[in-house]
Amino acid sequence: MVKDCFTTEDTEGTEGEGFKAASRLTYSVNSSAIIKEKKLSIRVIVFDYDGTLVFSNEIKRRAYWDIFQHEGVSHQLVAEVLADFPNGSRFDIIRNILVHHHKGALFAEQLESEVNRFAGAYDRIATEGAATCLERLGASEELNMLSQRYPLYLLSATLETSLKSIVQRRGWERFFRLVRGFPCEKADELLTIARLEQVDISSVLMVGDSDMDRDAASSAGARYCQFDDATPMSAVRARLGCQNEQ
Repeated sequence: MVKDCFTTEDTEGTEGEGFKAASRLTYSVNSSAIIKEKKLSIRVIVFDYDGTLVFSNEIKRRAYWDIFQHEGVSHQLVAEVLADFPNGSRFDIIRNILVHHHKGALFAEQLESEVNRFAGAYDRIATEGAATCLERLGASEELNMLSQRYPLYLLSATLETSLKSIVQRRGWERFFRLVRGFPCEKADELLTIARLEQVDISSVLMVGDSDMDRDAASSAGARYCQFDDATPMSAVRARLGCQNEQ
């Protein structure tokens, strides 16, 4: 109760004076609560793509074996490099596979030429897979609904030029105010988005499926909603407290 916050001095005096003191304190407490609530309410939603909106993680993982299957590169080597660089870019992963496969025999110029060649092959396979694979159940409908209430952004480790092509092929470009991909850093982009929308970073919700997404949100100071393969898209609206809205 409000009066529990009073000191003896606060409640002494006439009934009218006590009422005025209570009113002042109640206003102060309520104003603080309102300010805090405004700061903490979610104003912007940022989605990851692979594994969050569509089930493309395994497709993109298999693409590394596909591009090296006729190059004499062992399946085990590819698996080891993927394990060592779980959040590595395609360029980092391919470079490390080639370095280990050729045992450092390639000159720097040769190595980078080969990295770019295999990265191009990887991009063709991964882009096609990410554009046509199964979306999370209800993703299109939820994005359409949420985009009418919140500014939506897409933030992915996928090469940005490829990501924009993928989003366009799915017909999702109308849902997002901005689509950003590699080489952007997710934590930095979350802060940039908060500035663009003129909101506190604590009002930004990042929706993702990986440690990289979680760490980016934590580093920036944004909220985070974790997805796994079984998470329904409606979990975002549930997090917003509007799952029953029509």
